[in-house]
Amino acid sequence: MFDSKLYLDELIYNRGLTNQDIAKWMGELRLTWEDEINADYQPKCIYEIKKEGFNIKATFKGKDSILAGIDVLKRYKLNVTRRSLNLIRELKNYKWKEDKAGKATNVPIDKFNHGIDAA
Repeated sequence: MFDSKLYLDELIYNRGLTNQDIAKWMGELRLTWEDEINADYQPKCIYEIKKEGFNIKATFKGKDSILAGIDVLKRYKLNVTRRSLNLIRELKNYKWKEDKAGKATNVPIDKFNHGIDAA
């Protein structure tokens, strides 16, 4: 993050990975204990990845965390690398819940936002 800009680069975006698979990918990306990794609060997963030698910590989400996260992201100009195909797709297709008349509300949809959530 520099001068109200946020730079995002998708390194891993996959489903069905075990914690050991994730740790293997992180090793291949040359992440070390020096790199701070923030993860969803899942104690077992964090414990297993930490055992593999990574500095992983839980991110605690409170009430309205999706809306709060979107508010934070809106403060920055997002710069997303070309190779971040899944994140780009999510950003282009993100939607808000609609009312009966089809008008967007201020309620975010909690779907198809894994990369956005990580950001």
